[in-house]
Amino acid sequence: MTRLHLSSGSGFPVLGRHSPRLRRLRELDTPAGRSRTGRFLLEGVRVLAEALEAGLDLEWLVVAQGAPEEAFNLAGRAARAGAEVCLLDAEVIERLAPTRTSQGLLGVARMPSTDLQHVLQGNPVVILEGIQDPGNTGTLLRTARAAGAGGAVLVGGADPFNSRAVRAASGATFRLPLVRLNPEQAPMLLQALDQAGFGLACAEAHDGQDLYQAPFPTRMALVLGGEVRGVSEACRRAAVARWTIPLAGDCESLNVAAAAAVILFEARRRRLQAGGREGPGA
Repeated sequence: MTRLHLSSGSGFPVLGRHSPRLRRLRELDTPAGRSRTGRFLLEGVRVLAEALEAGLDLEWLVVAQGAPEEAFNLAGRAARAGAEVCLLDAEVIERLAPTRTSQGLLGVARMPSTDLQHVLQGNPVVILEGIQDPGNTGTLLRTARAAGAGGAVLVGGADPFNSRAVRAASGATFRLPLVRLNPEQAPMLLQALDQAGFGLACAEAHDGQDLYQAPFPTRMALVLGGEVRGVSEACRRAAVARWTIPLAGDCESLNVAAAAAVILFEARRRRLQAGGREGPGA
């Protein structure tokens, strides 16, 4: 049985450094652990503050003894919102934290859930096809939200609830409706997009229409391919628009995150000029 006693400074119970509950934190740093439990790990004041503001279901926070005041202030907010809060030796937290930016604060939350039908109510929709790098995945979700996207579909690739992806997303993981599909479900996705009235668009390094001269679908699904393989042949065949971003000088191409930002903000500029709506339910 886990032994707890009250810390004289904070009023939060102290968790022993050999508590079996710590195994749960380690488990959530793996894809299998997240999949089995439906929970994921959050770290740092900024990420946990975003989670609270988004109304995420935070279940448990662990704060390092001697952590900065802002970490304790955030833990207090989480406790008032219903989360369990425990103290833990700072050295143990540093060993448990996926990165060195935990600021002495780790949290466990239930993964937000939605379905494809809900995601496709938004406009535009971003499709991440085989994006393998968690940092790129998080950056793309952050960019999509900033540009007014209504949702995201992840086909294979990195887990958006990987701690590195969550950190790079800067709150978009909690606020942007997203759904994950297996690559085998891609034909079903293409059919659902067509039935919902979306025009599929993708970026081409060369030989596509000039992005700034080409028409945009009224309901746009922008597919972004993996760092190595790019967009699948099935998506390229289904695309109604293939755009090339005109680059200055002898630059050959942009990385996927930069290309996504250019396209999504150009789409947003056109929507706003036309007086259109954006985001979930648009």
